[in-house]
Amino acid sequence: MPEQDKLSPEKILEHIDIIERKIKEYEKKIRKTQILDLDCPYEEAISIYEKMAKAFQQLGDSAQAKILFSGAEQYRKKLQKDQKLREIERIKNKDSMDQQVEQILDKIERVEKKIKKYESQLNRFNFLPPYKEAIQIYSDAARDLSRLGWNDQSKRIAEGVSRYQEKLAQDKKSRKKLKFKEKLNKEELSEIEHTAIEAQKKAEQQQNIIHKFKEKERKKEQALNKQAEHILDKIEAVEKKIKEYESNANRFDYPCPYEEAIKVYSESAPKLSRLGWTDQSKRIAEGVIRYQEKLTEDKKYREKLARQEELTKEELAELE
Repeated sequence: MPEQDKLSPEKILEHIDIIERKIKEYEKKIRKTQILDLDCPYEEAISIYEKMAKAFQQLGDSAQAKILFSGAEQYRKKLQKDQKLREIERIKNKDSMDQQVEQILDKIERVEKKIKKYESQLNRFNFLPPYKEAIQIYSDAARDLSRLGWNDQSKRIAEGVSRYQEKLAQDKKSRKKLKFKEKLNKEELSEIEHTAIEAQKKAEQQQNIIHKFKEKERKKEQALNKQAEHILDKIEAVEKKIKEYESNANRFDYPCPYEEAIKVYSESAPKLSRLGWTDQSKRIAEGVIRYQEKLTEDKKYREKLARQEELTKEELAELE
């Protein structure tokens, strides 16, 4: 295709029309679909609008180029908003995932209690076995944990499915024997008791795994809170310095604490954001700007005082 065709207004508008259709379709879909499941077209739109604006400049149409540059800026703002929405959605998904995992583990814990109670009873064959329920719960749990990305836990839970399938088969066999025998001999009773003890041990082991997992998650949350507390302590300390400095009438005889505050706030904002404290991070980031302005005012005033002091010295020298 000749170069002049590529730069023609018709071709430029054709490119813009294509990306606008993409954007329209995207903005329609995000009303019905999770934003994280979609590809954002705004970056592509910015690139196209800027390229097309430059093309119009080359064609000598500065008015149209200005409109397209303005369009690129509009999509840059939309891109920033889109990125914020995606971050919020990721945080929501994490909270939702934690709740789902908690619900899965609670179901496993409840059915394990049923199994433990069932297997500890010598007359358990007078009751329905809980193994079918356990197989269903363990199957669902393994699938759901895998979907949430908890692959190691999913594999361990999947082993429980096979274990309870074997127990269910054994339970059915034992019940069939009871139909043909009025009582069990001592060896059979001993075997059943031994199986119950072993089953209880395995159930306790499974309970222990769940307990350790929950304890690990609790400690992890405590560690994150401790990190946040340490960050906030630093902020509180520098704020105290600033309060003392600003309340001192002779404060310009002492070092200014604003640079330290800017450093502490600049380091704290991204750290709090990584810990999930998004709102606090935004407020801290605003503090950086505030203290940059205060630092500028402080420097100007100190320079003014220095000039006044120099003039006073010169005047005294002339008098002498």
